Order: sequence, then C-alpha cells, then structure tokens
Amino acid sequence: MLLLFILAATLIAYFLLRDKNPTPPQPLVQPPAVTLAPRPPPTGAAWHWQDGGRHETEVVVEAAFQGVIAALAAAQGDSRAPLQAMLVPDADNRSIAVFIAATLVGYLAQEDARRLRRRLDDKDLSGQTTSCDAVLGGGGLWQGKRLMHVVRLDIAAAD
Repeated sequence: MLLLFILAATLIAYFLLRDKNPTPPQPLVQPPAVTLAPRPPPTGAAWHWQDGGRHETEVVVEAAFQGVIAALAAAQGDSRAPLQAMLVPDADNRSIAVFIAATLVGYLAQEDARRLRRRLDDKDLSGQTTSCDAVLGGGGLWQGKRLMHVVRLDIAAAD
C-alpha cells in the first residue's frame, strides 16, 4: 500500500512540476581563439647572421612543432639546402621565436636568446627581427621509432 502511495505522489509531482513549454537547448558558444604564439614578422630582417655554415645553435623544438617541421622537411625533399629563419624577439618575455616560411618552428634556448639579445644591443638592433640560415634534421627511423625533427641555425653558439 505504501508503494502505491509513493508511486501516486511521484506521478502527481511529475505532472505538476514538468515544464509545459520546454526551451530548446542553446548551442554552445565557442570562446574566441586566443593565439599565444607570436605572429610572423611583417617585414624583412634588419640583419642577417652568418657563422660560416656551422649551424651550431639548435632551436628548442617542442612536440607541438613536430608536424610543422615535418611538413617543411617533406617540402624540401632530399635537398638539404639551408632555409631562411626569421628570429623574432618577444617584447613580453625574453624569448626569441624562430620562424621558417612564416611558420613558428620553435624558440631559442634561454641562454642562446640572452646571447642573441646582447648581440642585437651591440648592433643597435634591440627588439628587431633578424634572420639566419637554418637546416632541418632528424625525423628518420631508429629502432623502429621516428626520431624528432631538429632545426639548427647558422649562429655561433658562444661569444
């Protein structure tokens, strides 16, 4: 008897409380995309660095950039000719972004960025975009696993 009473009370509550005119669900509004990466430089470089083709400075390449670098390497094919890299100092922090073909491929390591900023200051080019030659490497297979791609710049590693 108690079970019938609970069932009847539940049905009455359902019919009294249900929404007579339900509103259709609203689509989710996507927040605007926030670009955290610096934009490629709009103009050419103020200076082109050279170090005799040694390519001693390696770009810090995170996993997020591997696809971009793989695509650049595939477009280059078997040619290992140097590409032009644009070095863009970030005004908000002390990093220096590295672009190849107007695409962000990584950043200079902290010490390399510090060293390059000193060189920029010495040439009165503080905060300006500069360029250098770059070569792509890695990406091959080793023990059945794909190696990470690397980008090396033709900038002296030490002062």
